Amino acid sequence: MGKFRFAQGLKVQPVLGPVDTAASAAVTAFVDCDLLHWLTFVVPFGNMTSDDCDIITITVRCSTEDTSATTEPMAIDFWYRVTSAVATDSTTDIIAGTSDGIGTSDDGINAANLDNKVLIIDVDPSVVAAKTATSGGNRWVSLNFAPTGPITILGVIAVGEPRYPGNNIPSST
Repeated sequence: MGKFRFAQGLKVQPVLGPVDTAASAAVTAFVDCDLLHWLTFVVPFGNMTSDDCDIITITVRCSTEDTSATTEPMAIDFWYRVTSAVATDSTTDIIAGTSDGIGTSDDGINAANLDNKVLIIDVDPSVVAAKTATSGGNRWVSLNFAPTGPITILGVIAVGEPRYPGNNIPSST
């Protein structure tokens, strides 16, 4: 694993600025997995003052291009965990997320259970590569958020371990 100091061993980039999407869907910018060993999305949520009925469906998608203008991204499997709220110190176990995404009251991914927490999503580049074999060249990854509640405050930072670390890491967008 690379060092985080000044992100010289990691590629750190914002892919969705902090926003209140309310009940509107939000999609991150695509990240190019071509030069990455692994990719993690860090999703901090704000004070969402909502309840278990307000679902936030989250899917991880890959595509052959860095936009979904002409190619519909394909949903892929991933891993995730959720931190505890601000000023506490614990996280959930690492849980498998399927291509169907996450976001039901049963899996704890709703507005009430994400209030002031951080969702950590890990994407295995071999899963993206496997989709490449079936659809021809997938290497771009993004997150899709489909909330139902009145307040959905979030932002997304992508953190990847590049094959060629250094002070000027090649672009991933």
